[in-house]
Amino acid sequence: GSDVRRGALEAAGRGTVVLDDVVELPFSLQQELAQTLLTRRLRPPGSATELTLRTRIVATSRRDLRLETAQGRFSQDLYDKFGGQVFRVPPLRDRPEDILSVVEHWVALAKRRGDVPSSFTISSETVSALLNQDWAANASELEAAVEWALRAASRRAGGDLLPRDLPSPRAASSALTSEFDPALTYRQVRSGFEADFERRYVSWLLSRHQGNISAAAREARMDRKHLYDLARKHGLRQRSGGSPE
Repeated sequence: GSDVRRGALEAAGRGTVVLDDVVELPFSLQQELAQTLLTRRLRPPGSATELTLRTRIVATSRRDLRLETAQGRFSQDLYDKFGGQVFRVPPLRDRPEDILSVVEHWVALAKRRGDVPSSFTISSETVSALLNQDWAANASELEAAVEWALRAASRRAGGDLLPRDLPSPRAASSALTSEFDPALTYRQVRSGFEADFERRYVSWLLSRHQGNISAAAREARMDRKHLYDLARKHGLRQRSGGSPE
């Protein structure tokens, strides 16, 4: 009955919601979100019942929200909701001691899924390669590299995650001067080099235009949305209006 439905809606209003890169929300949605957080009332789409929002909201941003707000690119009302409790997380390059813990976490998940055997380990050479890499895109780049390496490692017999399993640029230099991994197909090897080229090119292109995605897309004769999607894919930072920087 109606009491059951309302109970379900009330339950849905609890928990934690993470808003990733909240600064990229359109300004109108920022204002709507600020109003919702102010009233703590929410009507789910298609429902005639309004519920009390008990959800804890956690927002992330790669940019300084205080500066974005001062320059009119982020809602002052929404900043007032988040600005009092700001936690700055240093980039991975400033906390290399966390890299191995993060990688071990994803390896453990792969073991539970059955993607790799339970005896699977990370070689000391791979640990060194991971620690020596400047993870410009932070955890998103590290996660993508580990996922790629695990797929490569799962296609061959063996109990270690090896440096050769890592995607370019970590393995590209050695691959160009030595034998390619025979356990990988042509398509897999090519995919690794293409992904590296794609990330490097987009980063270079955006740096030429101070992160202005429209100007960068015009110079490269690319569709603006496609360039935006590539920047998001590779974890490149973005400015107001969807302009990666």
